[in-house]
Amino acid sequence: ALSDRSYAAARQQLEALLKEEKIADVERHWIVNGFSCTISPDSLEALKTVPGVKKIFANNRGAGVARSRGTSAAFEPATEAKFDPARFKHPWYSRYLQAEKVWRTFGVTGKGTLNVVHDFNFVFSDNVTGNLYRNPVELPGNGKDDDGNGLIDDYHGFDFDRNSAQLTIVPVAQRAAQPQAMHGYMCAAIICGAGTEGKEYEFGLAPEASWAGVIASGKLEAAIEWAVEQGADTYSMSFSIPGLGEYRSHWRKVMEHGSFCGVYFVSGAGNFAQSQPIPV
Repeated sequence: ALSDRSYAAARQQLEALLKEEKIADVERHWIVNGFSCTISPDSLEALKTVPGVKKIFANNRGAGVARSRGTSAAFEPATEAKFDPARFKHPWYSRYLQAEKVWRTFGVTGKGTLNVVHDFNFVFSDNVTGNLYRNPVELPGNGKDDDGNGLIDDYHGFDFDRNSAQLTIVPVAQRAAQPQAMHGYMCAAIICGAGTEGKEYEFGLAPEASWAGVIASGKLEAAIEWAVEQGADTYSMSFSIPGLGEYRSHWRKVMEHGSFCGVYFVSGAGNFAQSQPIPV
């Protein structure tokens, strides 16, 4: 509501700046009661005249990525079966964290939770497709924005950088040349990868949880807004970006407000341990 009121007060001046071509690509962000836009340095003073603007964070995002339209395949949900901790083998991290004891003693298996995984590419296998999130008011693959949120086919997740529901950017055939392209899949598998018939291991710490994938290197605000609106419980961020300077306070505010909405943010740590004397 605060964002709506603020934007209404600023709308006339923003539209004037758009018409004068001093700004472009205006995008609202209710998560921080603000907006982003493309602007040249000599137009910054004009941006200060917009009613309600108190802080401006200048972030050189470069040329960005090519926009595209596409959708991932829609995967069928797994067949519901009574959970049995003894049905599959479990990897070393599950055993060290005593996940099986939690499953047996407390019956906590992740069921009913949604875990959003923020990465740059997702490949799929039957370990993670059965419990993929399915947006209940979106029909997959029909090329329409069924739920009216401005996103087309955001059924299992969304690529906010490319405005596309296609989550596999690096094709499976290229995985050997780019092993990091498996990172998003590995994160999803560790969080809630479920065992499948004919396979030896169950990889997830919360194998009855669900997950969704988001790609958003330049659209963090939109991705977190989507996670909140889908009812996410956790948001996995396996990335570290040093040198953000004062722009870090903007990211911090995004995550503070996301936390108020019930999302638990999990951040990657240690990526720069060998090059940064002080942790980022």
